[in-house]
Amino acid sequence: MQREKFLTVAVVFLFMLNICTIGFVFFQRGHRPPPPIHFEKFIPESLGWNKEQIKNFDELRNIHHSQMMMLDKQNTETLIVYFQLLQQDSINTIQKDSLEKIISTIQQLRAAFTLDHFQKLKAVCTPAQKEKFNAIIPELRRIITDPHSPIKNK
Repeated sequence: MQREKFLTVAVVFLFMLNICTIGFVFFQRGHRPPPPIHFEKFIPESLGWNKEQIKNFDELRNIHHSQMMMLDKQNTETLIVYFQLLQQDSINTIQKDSLEKIISTIQQLRAAFTLDHFQKLKAVCTPAQKEKFNAIIPELRRIITDPHSPIKNK
């Protein structure tokens, strides 16, 4: 009888412990990071843009996105050819240097397109918004260099 009572208490205790653990995992809110603000909302919201400015932003963002997609495709294709050089017993240094220059050019174009994109975005701003734009440049730089990190709420 004592053994049955002990086992019953142990099962009830383990059941309650499981319930508490599951509740802790699913309902804990304090340690979760805040949801990231989407980049397409960050600039318009930070600068207080009107509907016309947002429309211009959407057009510029689509152009920039298509440029980046084109460069990503070129970069991927070039890297495939570049790493295929490993299949050869002896790597042709002229071909290797040529591919490295193409990869470098693609990175330069990415930077140039991005800088041009943000210059165009800044041109959409009013003088007061340009001051706000200058204030968010450090945050934009962080997002560009580390695109997977969430944007901090200010």
